[in-house]
Amino acid sequence: MNNIGQIEKNQAVTIPVVLRSTADGSMLSNPTIAAGDFKVSIGGAALANLTNLPTVNPAASGSVELVLTAAEMNSDRVIIIWKDQTAPAEWEDDTLVISPSEPITDLALLRKTLLNKRDINANTNTEIIYDDDGVTPLKTITHSEDTAGIITQSVA
Repeated sequence: MNNIGQIEKNQAVTIPVVLRSTADGSMLSNPTIAAGDFKVSIGGAALANLTNLPTVNPAASGSVELVLTAAEMNSDRVIIIWKDQTAPAEWEDDTLVISPSEPITDLALLRKTLLNKRDINANTNTEIIYDDDGVTPLKTITHSEDTAGIITQSVA
């Protein structure tokens, strides 16, 4: 399973994939990859070769890196298709569908949608609670612990 985190629209990204042997389904440690084996459809457009030929990295590891350019990621839906062109095929065909998200640039929107209108600062042990607009602070809560280990809160 791939764990690549958030993929943003119109941002270059490197995605690791694994190629499986047509003989027994095992991961190929050093597959042969040629131009035309990996194609991309950007937003439903015709398939085209990836700009960057995928490579095995680190060498002989079986991890194949797809390095997609910002232009290749400039769509709400990006489809990567890989098919070994040799006969007989060394590895199985596969597809990856990516739905890139818009980058989060609005901090107020982030507070409203992801952080439940709160900012928590672990360095200062403070928590700020915002109004529904995600901008106007309603109150600040400071958490502290005394030498006996008792935790107290002060609200401002």
